Amino acid sequence: MLRMFLVLLLVSCASTPERPAILQEKFWKNYKEIPLESKIQDAPPELIKYLLKANEKGGWPNKPRAVDMPADLLKDVRNAINELPRALKEKITSKVAGIIFVDDLGGSALTEVIYNTEGKRTAAVVVLDKSMLNRKANEWATWKESTPFKDNQKIKLQIRIENPQNNNRKNALQYILLHEFGHVLNIGSDLLPFWEDRPQDFKDQDIPFFRQSWQVSKKDEIESIYDKDWPERKDVRFYTGDEKKIAMDKLLELYSRLSQTSFPTLYATTDYSDDFADAFANYVHVVVLDKPWIIELNYNNEKYSFGDCWNEDRCEGKKKLLEQLVR
Repeated sequence: MLRMFLVLLLVSCASTPERPAILQEKFWKNYKEIPLESKIQDAPPELIKYLLKANEKGGWPNKPRAVDMPADLLKDVRNAINELPRALKEKITSKVAGIIFVDDLGGSALTEVIYNTEGKRTAAVVVLDKSMLNRKANEWATWKESTPFKDNQKIKLQIRIENPQNNNRKNALQYILLHEFGHVLNIGSDLLPFWEDRPQDFKDQDIPFFRQSWQVSKKDEIESIYDKDWPERKDVRFYTGDEKKIAMDKLLELYSRLSQTSFPTLYATTDYSDDFADAFANYVHVVVLDKPWIIELNYNNEKYSFGDCWNEDRCEGKKKLLEQLVR
């Protein structure tokens, strides 16, 4: 998910007294009664209109449009969902109003919150960009992980999230959906603040997941508990333009520092909401579904690898919280 894009979308409507119809629960009739794999649907015109306006306000050139879902893509998405444990699907189902594909979104996917008549957050709509989701699992993961870095022919990064026989588009979609479902589970959760909440409103609260890696500064700003010794964390930006990319020769240092923190992935370092969503996706992928997650670096003809953190002390706190969540 393109985090900055999501923030811009939410901010664009958060201060508006009357939310667009597409963000109101009554628009999504009977969504709680529909199985998760059956919530895949065509983009309503109201959603396209909303996304276009949000992109314009946020300064994004992309112009989202409705698409027809090819039968093979629909099959892959349904299979990706059906392979998740039943108990986990049940928790997610009640909080997902729709799973919708568009073209030219401005990122791989995003999660939009919907509200009831009292203004309470009740569920979310997951929107995915069809044009960006044709890669196999390992190719997609490698592409995403490479987006913060400038190209360098002498340094190569690869991520393996599937074994060769399972390296397909369906499993790429599954990981992407798991990340978005992590955001969905943030709704109504006491594990971390909601991404719209103001830091000054929760800085004195004991929020279990948030406190594993984050804190509120004296200036009421969100910061990582590692920022004093790892200021370079703030330079990590995914899906960014070339002018903000990091030199590839910083790769080894970044992943070495990452392996000394409670962050399970580099993407998790970007903000607390994506920390939770990516930790959830990675935990379900590795621990629940028993799949690989290995970063491989070819660094000036020297090879290095970094695995998942779920059997390491550094992620023990997050692991315990996620174990309770997925039961």
